[in-house]
Amino acid sequence: MIRVLTPLALALMVGSAHAQQVPSFDMSPEAEMIVPVTPDPSASATAAPVIAAPDLIRYLLPAGTTRLAGEVDRRNYQIYLTPTQAAAKATLNLGYVNALVVAPESSRLRVQINGTTVMLNPVASSAGIAKVAVDVPSGVLRQGFNTVTITADQRHRTDCSIGSTYELWTDLSAVDSFLSFSGARVGQLSRLDDLAAAGWTSTGKSIVRVIMPSGTAMENGALLADLVQTLALTMRVANTEVQFANTLPASQEEGVLNVVLGPASQLPEGVGPLAQEARNAPVAAFGANNALVLSGPDWAGVKAAIDDLRPIAAQYEQYAGAIPPRADRALPVPILDGAGTLSFEQLGFEGLSFNGRRYRTQFSFALPADFYADRYGQAQITLSAAYSSEVRPGSQFDVFINGEIASVTPILRTDDALRDLPIKVPMSEFRPGVNTVEVVAALRTEADDICAPGTVTVGTDQRLLISSDSTFTMPDFGRISQVPNLAAFANTGFPYSGGTDTPDLVLGSGDAVLPAAMTFVARLAGQTNQAMAIKSVSLASPAPAQDAIFVGAYNQLPPDAIQRVGVLQPYASDDIALEVDQGSLDTILQRWRSTGTSNDASMLGRLQNWVAGLLDLGPNSLGVLPPTDEPYAPRLSDKAVVLQRLQPEGGLWTMLTVPNAQNLDAGIALVTEASMWPRMAGRVSVIPQDGSAVQVIEPNRVSFYESSPWSFQNLRNILANWLSSHVLAYGFGLCLVLVALTLATSAVLRVMGRRA
Repeated sequence: MIRVLTPLALALMVGSAHAQQVPSFDMSPEAEMIVPVTPDPSASATAAPVIAAPDLIRYLLPAGTTRLAGEVDRRNYQIYLTPTQAAAKATLNLGYVNALVVAPESSRLRVQINGTTVMLNPVASSAGIAKVAVDVPSGVLRQGFNTVTITADQRHRTDCSIGSTYELWTDLSAVDSFLSFSGARVGQLSRLDDLAAAGWTSTGKSIVRVIMPSGTAMENGALLADLVQTLALTMRVANTEVQFANTLPASQEEGVLNVVLGPASQLPEGVGPLAQEARNAPVAAFGANNALVLSGPDWAGVKAAIDDLRPIAAQYEQYAGAIPPRADRALPVPILDGAGTLSFEQLGFEGLSFNGRRYRTQFSFALPADFYADRYGQAQITLSAAYSSEVRPGSQFDVFINGEIASVTPILRTDDALRDLPIKVPMSEFRPGVNTVEVVAALRTEADDICAPGTVTVGTDQRLLISSDSTFTMPDFGRISQVPNLAAFANTGFPYSGGTDTPDLVLGSGDAVLPAAMTFVARLAGQTNQAMAIKSVSLASPAPAQDAIFVGAYNQLPPDAIQRVGVLQPYASDDIALEVDQGSLDTILQRWRSTGTSNDASMLGRLQNWVAGLLDLGPNSLGVLPPTDEPYAPRLSDKAVVLQRLQPEGGLWTMLTVPNAQNLDAGIALVTEASMWPRMAGRVSVIPQDGSAVQVIEPNRVSFYESSPWSFQNLRNILANWLSSHVLAYGFGLCLVLVALTLATSAVLRVMGRRA
């Protein structure tokens, strides 16, 4: 039963004196969809029903407020429920507001839980946020992970063009979208297996609040890093935030997991009998107010308690050859280690029939950290589809890779079938880790071109059918590790995660740096689905041969690390950078060079860069020897900067810094967002002041490391990609082959040929 509470209904329920007033005239389509409420004359003004507050709410949107755009858009989420919550009476609450141009009579908002449609509502709230509540049928929710699918099917009020579909949107309000539960003990966590039920806040953050003895955090930094990464992997969340406290809160907050950490003798008050148990053996259990107590006789016992959390994730459903689902991504992501073909059904696409003008669907797959084929080769989408006779020439399929346009395929056939239509997709936008492919069908019809009155909203006749038998084919590709490579680090944790490398975590000075650094490593684990084995946490730079990760503001990090990674003094603006008081002439020139312009001011260098830009080649494609990588000069207005540099002694140093210490928390939170962090690439990635995009500086020189067994085919693929990005070397090699062929032919003719 759906319950919509409107201000008009409240006014009618207060008293009958105003019930006889003539309502004001409203010409908006939504006005016709509001069901009038007739008050009961016998009802007393003081007898209004009181809606009992729920015993527990669990927010639905792990990314915070979310926009569903276009004619069809969909989100798939996962939410973990305890056995008590799954069996309790539950209500689905959804808050949304939509664009004024959305036609409510032909637009619908659908919510499915575990494949069962729980809510189907007109999209009819352009004036403000509508709050819809619907009871969840018994048996729909289940213990463990539940899949919630929210779909918006929207049509335009007045415009029939494809361009008008970009004006359609519905915003889901995170604070008003949740599952509410009623019943005894529905909010209590009693088993470690239910750790993922801690959930997230209305902003989409999963807060881990660590309560530990004062002054012990830094000396146990490696233990803390291990803990927050384990929790992120166990809870299957990507947006963790780590906080520290000295006392245990008196009540439980939604989306906050309080973790009491420390030896039994130093536990705070309120832990209860678990403190006594921890004096004899390691303890990992939930205490009062759902606080997770990790304790033992000493710090070694605390570490053993943390180790007890690791098997929890192994009890979840496992997916062979795939990255498991996450709170913000309910489908597993297949991993392609080489050539392979996946059907749309394997990628989570069930087939569709569409009657609109612009359809979008997307799927994801993952590539290994040593993927090396971004300069050559093509993947292929083989589409099995059909379209109606109304679809006109000029319609097309667009393919986007990680948000960038990769292919445009016009519909040229005159029949109504697209059997095995090949769509070539260049691999230049592919990256290590998870890749997202979006297929967009833009359909033109004569009726839409005319746009006669009464034909704005599309009828029931289907225009496009796409079969789940359609496939995505990945060709064989080269595999070799290269550094610096922030794309591999951000999306797979390479080379620190899942391997033998154990980096040091070096922090800047200041009280705010430790929680920011723990937030960073927790989010990295959630993004890559792997944990790093942190060797130590300190304030000083390690030996140059040791791998290291630096986190902190520019003026708080060790000066030797700043110099070795290659960061100059931040400046206020491009103009101020040229002032004398900003440093010596050499420093000013270094800043100018670090903006991405050529290091070579010679005539030959300028000519090479001009030709490379004309032919859409890399900056070093026409060079003989690559220039050195100049230090980078950040702007004070930059939100965050990520850098990576291989030290001559062998250590790979990665630095996450912000130019301004006051923006440390905000900068790290922004750069590690699930929508921002995967865009890191090159040797330097910068989030500028507007925070809307990532500016990438590619390395001039890279180092290669063997990462897979040697084979002729892999060597061939590696050479093909390298030569594709070094045109001059390819031309020189081709000339050598021609010369060798000429000499060999001449030698053969001298021996076997006939003399003149």
